[in-house]
Amino acid sequence: MMPRASWVASYLYDHGAGRPNNRGVVDIQLLSPLLDATASDASVDAPMPRASVLQTMIQSAAAQGRSKIAIVTDVRRRNAIVRLLLQIDRSITRDGLQIEVLLIENALCEVAKGRSDWDAVIVLPDLRSLMFAMLAQVHEVKSPWPMVWHHREGVTICSEMLDETTSHMAFDGPLLVQTFALAASQTGLSLCARRLIQGAARLWDCGIVTPGRGSVAPYVTEISDAEFIDELCRGVAGGQRTVARWRAIPEDTVTAIAPRPTTLTVVGAD
Repeated sequence: MMPRASWVASYLYDHGAGRPNNRGVVDIQLLSPLLDATASDASVDAPMPRASVLQTMIQSAAAQGRSKIAIVTDVRRRNAIVRLLLQIDRSITRDGLQIEVLLIENALCEVAKGRSDWDAVIVLPDLRSLMFAMLAQVHEVKSPWPMVWHHREGVTICSEMLDETTSHMAFDGPLLVQTFALAASQTGLSLCARRLIQGAARLWDCGIVTPGRGSVAPYVTEISDAEFIDELCRGVAGGQRTVARWRAIPEDTVTAIAPRPTTLTVVGAD
């Protein structure tokens, strides 16, 4: 049973090795308010996020260095979302933060045509599945994404994926690495989190892939997810190439967050 959270954030991250069509690094934060953090709005007759929750989500994206944020809504709630934006702390948007309010139809078209350059996407809960599916398909990352539920007691980390028709998801090595990295970061262990992500990225640089995270490169070696974790723990991947930063993990120059309670839900094999 999941906690009574206020909002959730999922992360689509791929550091760029072997990406199709030279798309390079993908680093998107997908955020949504949850029903416990919505309020009825008589003017639109539909649930709306509270201004405080919308502000918190924008602050979360900004704190990770994400400067281009899309807020995705539908036509009946667009004006109400704009009114909410006028209620948030104006200091949040002073440092070059770009916020764009889009209808779901327009947002999906932008993603499908490869014209979107958002670092973060805030989408209303009932529209989230559409945006999630489009991002997963266009960026060809169909394996599970790590997902963080934010609530008063701290955070809970699990995952979500495009195809949930099966009752049990297979063990996924890259997901486990990203999940542990997020958990480490949430508890103030940013250096540990960065080393996990860098180790996985260097394995991909060496041409080592897993069933859920393949590559279009001509010469790769596919290993099982369990072997991927074993290789990562052995530290066999070398190379001096700088690994692209994952914005979800603070840099050295960023003050680490204070330790907080974290619950980790690991997706395991049968």
